[in-house]
Amino acid sequence: MIANRQFFVACVFGVLGCGGEAPGPVDSRSCALPAASLVENIELGSEGVAVEVCGEGSVWVQDGPDVRPVSQLVLRRDEYGRLVRGDGSLVLGVSEEGVGLAAVVVDDADAPVVPTRTVTLVANLDASTPGYRPFDELDPYGTSSYSTSVSLFGPAGGQHRVDIHFASQGGGSWEVAVMAEGPNRVDELLGRGVLDFGPYGTLASAELLPLLTPWRTEETPPWVLDVSRVRSVDHQFEITVVDEDSAPASPFAGVIATPRGEVITVYEDGREHVRAWIVDGLRAQLTLAR
Repeated sequence: MIANRQFFVACVFGVLGCGGEAPGPVDSRSCALPAASLVENIELGSEGVAVEVCGEGSVWVQDGPDVRPVSQLVLRRDEYGRLVRGDGSLVLGVSEEGVGLAAVVVDDADAPVVPTRTVTLVANLDASTPGYRPFDELDPYGTSSYSTSVSLFGPAGGQHRVDIHFASQGGGSWEVAVMAEGPNRVDELLGRGVLDFGPYGTLASAELLPLLTPWRTEETPPWVLDVSRVRSVDHQFEITVVDEDSAPASPFAGVIATPRGEVITVYEDGREHVRAWIVDGLRAQLTLAR
């Protein structure tokens, strides 16, 4: 895997099959390619794509005990997730000297769950809302002015709905309470606090008690409710965004190579994870073979 990040541009000249591979002369070739032929990514599957290198360097392959350069090859992933030529020899990367290279391996494991650490509220609370009686966890919707919900994910992948309630106390002061379904399907209080807003609707102070986690059987650090982007303005109410930094597990979808030379795992939910680089600090382009 090569750490140096440089130029790796995929260009379309027609997709070939998985036929033979001509070593070709190992020298610098012109990269004066039409801009219209540039593509975003090359999909690296088991079928293989015929490619060649132009510009500096060559593709180095492990051919038995020997490491040697080639300018053309059929690039594919084998059943072990390794980048290989059509004949199964390991592809080590693009380089001039062929030193310090290693096999590029990208497995097909699913993306793991990302547990929730922070939930960020972006909201306008209507400052003209009459003050209610203090928030009552036994009657959360009856004693709150506004409410919203967000899904949190625990480290084992469990999803939990959390309700966030705002209760106007008048004079720019709001109670905020966080609740979630507890044992026996009864909502329980995870934490509460007070938000005070200045005359122009900006947050002046926030006192939030530590929040409990809704997943009692999973070990995880406490999560944080970020209210720094909450405002209180007359005759305005909307919760525009509820951001949270978690994600559920997602199945493996494929592997691509980008114009910059990254080898990236793609998952069904759209997440991407850079697994390797295959260009060794060169001004080189990998093109589909002509």
